[in-house]
Amino acid sequence: MAVELKIAGEDDAVLWDKIVESSPHGTIFHTWKCLKIIEKYSKTKLYPVMVLKDILPIGCIPLFLQKKIWMKLLFCPPPYIALPRLGPVLVNYDKLKQSKRESMLMEFQKKVDEFIFSEIKPDYLTLNSASIEDARCYIWSGYYVEPTYNYIFRLDNELDIIWSNIKKNTRQDIQRAQKRGFSVREGNKEDMVRIYESMVKRYAEQNRKVNVPKEYLVEMYEALYPSNLRIFVVEQGNNFITGSIDVYFKDKGMSWIGHAKADSHATDLVYWECLKWAYDNGYKYYAVMGAAGVERLYKASSKFNPDLVVSFSARKYSSSVSKLLSDFIEKSAHVRNWLNKI
Repeated sequence: MAVELKIAGEDDAVLWDKIVESSPHGTIFHTWKCLKIIEKYSKTKLYPVMVLKDILPIGCIPLFLQKKIWMKLLFCPPPYIALPRLGPVLVNYDKLKQSKRESMLMEFQKKVDEFIFSEIKPDYLTLNSASIEDARCYIWSGYYVEPTYNYIFRLDNELDIIWSNIKKNTRQDIQRAQKRGFSVREGNKEDMVRIYESMVKRYAEQNRKVNVPKEYLVEMYEALYPSNLRIFVVEQGNNFITGSIDVYFKDKGMSWIGHAKADSHATDLVYWECLKWAYDNGYKYYAVMGAAGVERLYKASSKFNPDLVVSFSARKYSSSVSKLLSDFIEKSAHVRNWLNKI
């Protein structure tokens, strides 16, 4: 059975999205329309790689190439687009027996690696999986592999059980927020911009910078709203407090951007209302992107008692010199910021 690799074009967009739809690893950001937006605002070249076995697709992975003077950098996902994870997507992976899963992943990864290192020839490659837990084939292929963490709420219990699983003092804080006149409503594009601006302000207070372009979020909004994106705004009277930009795909909702901590009670309230909205609209899961693996952020979500899901991050270098250069860039903020402007 021949295993082949193909770089998808516009004519393959429907097939690509079918692969994403059929896979437990597929997210809304894997879909063709989102990948083209990501390519535009990350200033990279997209390689939408499909692997086929006897003409039938077994998986796909979006790779993004960026050139920085002397280095070719390959990402999945690229930096500065508010996506900590993307990674490979395998067809019907959850319906296969373990031996079939292993052989599929091995075949897929081997074919992709052959293409990457014979055709693109990057100096540095980084891949952050959205939900694949099995990193063995990457370890055996010489990647540096580290665990990554995500929080996910299972919404198959009754809502009152989900509520009772939240820490008691957090439930009390949510009730206090309501008594203080905080309320949550669904918002629009203008509210999304307000959420973005509140994050810029919050980051500035911490001597940090938001690198995600506002125009990128606006274009994502226009591509995904209302079926795959919702805005939730916390107000006290007519005063904007904070908010959340959430995305939805198949059976899962996900907190994507927002939750700038202007008021801890308001932040807890919007978490709860987003969970309720996902539950009321028939979603089976609600994930919180990016918080679980960050020491200063994880407690804000863990007090709601979600499940911890572990996937992986994999890195590979073309040479020891490439590794030294990449490590230097990663550890040197001023060099990284300078390179990002080039």
